[in-house]
Amino acid sequence: MSASEAMLDLKRGHELAKLNESLQKQNVSNVSNVRLSPPKTQTSPPSQAGFVNTTHIWPAMPPQGQQMQQQMHQTIQGPPMPQLSQMSQPPQATQHQQMQQSQIQPPAPGAPQTPGSQKPIVGSDEWHKQRRENHKEVERRRRETINDGINELAKIVPGCEKNKGSILARAVQYIQQLKDNEAATIEKWTLEKLLTDQAINELSQQVEMLKSENERVRSDNDRLRMQMDELTGGPSKKKQRTDFEQKQG
Repeated sequence: MSASEAMLDLKRGHELAKLNESLQKQNVSNVSNVRLSPPKTQTSPPSQAGFVNTTHIWPAMPPQGQQMQQQMHQTIQGPPMPQLSQMSQPPQATQHQQMQQSQIQPPAPGAPQTPGSQKPIVGSDEWHKQRRENHKEVERRRRETINDGINELAKIVPGCEKNKGSILARAVQYIQQLKDNEAATIEKWTLEKLLTDQAINELSQQVEMLKSENERVRSDNDRLRMQMDELTGGPSKKKQRTDFEQKQG
């Protein structure tokens, strides 16, 4: 047993002695109401450090006093001491055993990973390996994107070969051809629009001319009708003659 444990046992013995003295004083004050019994002798347990045991003699106490003494004795003793096998192991050995157990036991499928397993130390071999793998993955995705685009061009552009270079060259040529056709179509539409506008203007002028000619013919017709009315004797005679013709008809 170490010196610290021996000192702890000695301290507990002194505290137990003080507690017994205080309980003895309390029992003396209540001795008039309690029938005394033959005195009892209690000897403290022998100390493991080799210290001298002390003997205390006091009269019998009531059951309440005994219960209080037991509670105080348990309080002074404190929690149970750890086993010798556990105390003998240093904390470093215990920690080493825990680390070995954690390494042997595999993590659960649904358990989250620790940050150390996700992010290796910068500059370590694992860090360089993970960086190379990430670079390879990015490069692989880039190549897949380019290949998919070239395959789509081969489907759209007519007359393409299986070679990627020829597909790109043919795609450039086809796009240039489409742009030329678009420019020619725009020029054609512009010319047709200009000709259409000119034709519309000419037709509008002709319509205005026909309108003025129609007005002139109407005015001449009215003037000639008035002259005929004057020569035939007025509109009344003309009306009578029209009625007579209708009756005969």
